[in-house]
Amino acid sequence: MFNEIIHEIRDGRQMTRIHFIWVIRDMDMVDQFAAQHWSAIPFKDPSEKVSSQQYRERAMTHASSRLPAFFSPDFFIVQPMQQKAILEESKCNIVTHFYLTQVKEDKKKDLLRQYPFLKFGRPDVQKILEEAKDVFLQTDGAGSKIASSVYGIAVLCCGPPPLVEEVRNFGTRLGFAVHTEVFDF
Repeated sequence: MFNEIIHEIRDGRQMTRIHFIWVIRDMDMVDQFAAQHWSAIPFKDPSEKVSSQQYRERAMTHASSRLPAFFSPDFFIVQPMQQKAILEESKCNIVTHFYLTQVKEDKKKDLLRQYPFLKFGRPDVQKILEEAKDVFLQTDGAGSKIASSVYGIAVLCCGPPPLVEEVRNFGTRLGFAVHTEVFDF
């Protein structure tokens, strides 16, 4: 979903902020997704403009499609200079949060040394969504008296049923457009 949104921005969709929250149980899950993930599709010519449809087609057929190092989608891997310029030009601010939920205490220190941006445990969904709304009201929607359902805030969630339900509950309570997919391992 994340990479699709990045490509939609490139295709002209207007967005000012994306909060990307990736929650994964443990490092072993990286291997489970490795053969299926397609965010690292290389392109021969960095100046080549590729439509979202072309990107999806390449993604599905690319033999070395895999999850980038340490499960974080790297939106600058694909056409790095072009993507960076597009995001800067669109003034789209991307805020990322990465969580590991089942890590043994003795492993946390080593992981933090390698990946200082990591957080452990489950994300506080309510807090994250409320902060997104507050930031919107202070910036994009300053002085707005309109209902939150038209704030222009959408929540996309793909995950196990308990996480999806939590996101759906808090997102709809705040009046956001909520789109979910459920997976269960």
